[in-house]
Amino acid sequence: MSDVRIHPAPAQPGGPPIVVAGRRDAALRRAALLGNGWMPYLYSPRRYAASVAAITETAAAAGRDLSRFGWYAMIFVNVNPDRDTARTEAARWLGRTYGQDFPVSGDRTAVGNTPDVTSQLLAYADAGVRHFIFCVAAGQDSATSTPPESEAVVSTLTRCARPDGSTPIFVNVDVDRFARMG
Repeated sequence: MSDVRIHPAPAQPGGPPIVVAGRRDAALRRAALLGNGWMPYLYSPRRYAASVAAITETAAAAGRDLSRFGWYAMIFVNVNPDRDTARTEAARWLGRTYGQDFPVSGDRTAVGNTPDVTSQLLAYADAGVRHFIFCVAAGQDSATSTPPESEAVVSTLTRCARPDGSTPIFVNVDVDRFARMG
């Protein structure tokens, strides 16, 4: 091609970070070689840890420094005192969102009661996640998740702590903004 322009230019000093999302090996390679961060979805903590290792190895082979790289994960969350209700609601919401049956377990989502969700999120943090993007998997469908459901989830998340009680997992959650996003 000739006389073709892209505005804005793809890479600009001080420009916005490029966070690569995906689930396949090609996305991992793009993150390692071109991105400023990695954000898979529907990954288990084990698969996330493997992706961190693969990205780190690929970047190192290319001579790329990842010291300022962002490690994100999009996690579907449903917190309910009744863990079966949480799983059922999350499965229904995900099924409607993706247009297919969606069995839900704690390996690719964070669903259940507060201790369940805390444990699941700690597993992601231990696998290398440093920034969580939560999607509340509750409500009638993706367009009608209600603010009270979102507020309940955020309230639970801000109380999540490591098992020894020493360190909260989440310290900077904007409850009002999160609820409006529901």
